[in-house]
Amino acid sequence: MVGQLLIVVDTGYWLELFKVPHHFTEHNHEEIKNRFEIARNEKVSLFLPLPCLYELGNHIAQVKDGNRRKELADKLFHQVLNARFLTITPANPVEELREFLQKFKEEYVVQGIGLADTFVIQEAKRLKKSTNRVHIWTTDRHVKAHEPDAEVNPFP
Repeated sequence: MVGQLLIVVDTGYWLELFKVPHHFTEHNHEEIKNRFEIARNEKVSLFLPLPCLYELGNHIAQVKDGNRRKELADKLFHQVLNARFLTITPANPVEELREFLQKFKEEYVVQGIGLADTFVIQEAKRLKKSTNRVHIWTTDRHVKAHEPDAEVNPFP
């Protein structure tokens, strides 16, 4: 594939594209939207680093309007999983990513829990399947509330 264009897309572009409140301007959104359309038409391969996906999800979870937050979570779910020209790096098996984003959009985003925190919670639940005790070390009480096994002396 000599000469094929590959583009790594950072969080700021996604915030503009998704029109996340307080993180976009209409002018920038239109420019970036056009760039995505051109890339798709030219079959350019785009790469979304997983931490950027998490950051985007965290910004979405912080949107004050619950209806808009849900709309953005749905958009994240559908656009990321259905984009044929987009690769999540490092890549997880698609079904795991689908299940993870489904949990985020249906359960955690409604509670204001971000995508990175959702990962922590889901990972703790996954680990619980192979051991008898799992704790989450966090200062976030909402995440701590999902800890599989209550810690005797949690900090803080």
